[in-house]
Amino acid sequence: MKEFFFKEGIHPSAIVEDGAKIGSGVSIGAYSVIGPNVVLKDGVKIAQNVMVSGFTTIEEEAEIYPFNIIGGPAQDLKYLEYEGKLKIGKKDYCSGTYQHTCRNSSFRTSDGNRR
Repeated sequence: MKEFFFKEGIHPSAIVEDGAKIGSGVSIGAYSVIGPNVVLKDGVKIAQNVMVSGFTTIEEEAEIYPFNIIGGPAQDLKYLEYEGKLKIGKKDYCSGTYQHTCRNSSFRTSDGNRR
């Protein structure tokens, strides 16, 4: 099933903004958008119709499935002024195939990152 979601390379319809850091062996699916402050480490797989924005780092070999919004503005109004950081862990995955998933920077940890 993974072969359906993840094709090698960057699809021609994907948008990777200037400033984004893309590791080796990364795949980015059709109609996905990668923002300027995003770091995709080696082997990250982004399926089609995914948006990754903000100060987001996705660690090695993580998989992001379709229709996910990663790193958007906080939904909790008290955090709107804080420019947080979001990190998706190594070999982690975000599954949005049956429901939309939104991860934003609204939870702060002791190191200043939001996870």
